[in-house]
Amino acid sequence: DLQSEKRFYTYKFIDRNCTTMILEKINELYGKEEIQKVDDKSISYRTLLYPYFENYFWYKLGINIVFGAKTDAKAEKLFLPTELMHSLEKAKFDGKPLVSGTKTVVIGENIEPQFSFINSIYLVCVILLIVIIINKRFLFQSYLFICGLLGLVLCLIGFYSDHQELL
Repeated sequence: DLQSEKRFYTYKFIDRNCTTMILEKINELYGKEEIQKVDDKSISYRTLLYPYFENYFWYKLGINIVFGAKTDAKAEKLFLPTELMHSLEKAKFDGKPLVSGTKTVVIGENIEPQFSFINSIYLVCVILLIVIIINKRFLFQSYLFICGLLGLVLCLIGFYSDHQELL
């Protein structure tokens, strides 16, 4: 497949990512959709992402602002590599387990995110409080200008991108 045209594909955050492409290849080998999602299908894609952004206020805010309604749909498809791993562990082909065992090749270091004032809602509150306390017209207009630019950028992203997740 490295020499074929299939090596190029349009990336879609939910529908065509690294996990879904691997799943597609595995199911293609068996000739049918043998591997299904075994993790919780009742939560949304957005909720599924939240644990990865714990204590990362700006990332979570960005996801909540940029991603649209599609990420609020129930996460019924395999989406993340950990979900693929869980599904492969439970998958059976002809009554036999597809995975006979797992082996950890690289042990990663689990780093707990530490609280950061700069990466929290408190920074936003302090900035807004300063704007209110100083009460200078220039400062207030600068704040509104920055908010307007941010809104314009977000609108342009929605018009420019073909990603369904942004709509």
